[in-house]
Amino acid sequence: MRRATEEQYHRTIQRFVSAVFQHLDEQITVNGLADYVGYSRFHFGRLFYRFMNESVSEFVIRIRLERAAWSIRNTDDALGRIALDAGYGSPEAFARAFRSRFEILPSQFRDQEEAQVWLETPNGVHWNVDGVWKSSLLVALGNKLMEINVVTKPKTRYIGLAHKGAYNEIGNTFEKLMMMVGTQGIPMNGPSAAFYYDDPNETPAAELRSHAAIPVPADYKYDASVFDEILVPETKFASHVYKGPYTGIEGAWQQVMVHGIPDAGLESNGEFCMEQYLNDPRKEDPENYLTELLISIR
Repeated sequence: MRRATEEQYHRTIQRFVSAVFQHLDEQITVNGLADYVGYSRFHFGRLFYRFMNESVSEFVIRIRLERAAWSIRNTDDALGRIALDAGYGSPEAFARAFRSRFEILPSQFRDQEEAQVWLETPNGVHWNVDGVWKSSLLVALGNKLMEINVVTKPKTRYIGLAHKGAYNEIGNTFEKLMMMVGTQGIPMNGPSAAFYYDDPNETPAAELRSHAAIPVPADYKYDASVFDEILVPETKFASHVYKGPYTGIEGAWQQVMVHGIPDAGLESNGEFCMEQYLNDPRKEDPENYLTELLISIR
């Protein structure tokens, strides 16, 4: 597809997303929004799914539920009022829909201070308190717009904790690792990293293998009964820096592998698939998280 056409589609998706955010309190129909951006319902539905990896109806429902979750957490509004604002005719219907996505009832969610108000999504577009779309994620909005750089990383020694299971649950292992870093005074030589060893499209989620890791000095003596060592020689990587919440990383990886690397004329050598976390999530808003996706190349 020509770049001009791809960018036109990208702008169309942006207009649609902005329209959804502006009209969340109204009755939103696919026909009406497709007319707004100048496409037939069926053509636009296919176009939207291609770029967002989410159907139009799934997107609208998710954004409304995210807004509802924020309202539950941050306001004293009655759950019945929040249910109506989210497009549900009764608190019971809202509770069922909410629980199916957040795995907790709305009444319980209100008491969970650490619960995340954003739902996992392959495109990284989320509702926010300002009611406008701030996501800078482009990887899900047109493969020709993805920036892939070739970088050479120096030889680095990592130690880490093994994680087995869904990749999007590795955060639990990182929490354990970072607690050890703090209590044991382990010196970190740079940003933490995740290493992935299996294709999630081919391997059951429960069997996926990965490491949550930190770089350490070459002479650091670690407890081999607790940590694994990962040695990365000087290596050439295809690199893409994703900006946004960690819930959007899966979609970014899909675009890197399916479009970004092939379109850049690059080929993986199968040695390393890793992420580096370039800023501290404790000090940044999720929309400003920076994650470098790295694939070693020939």
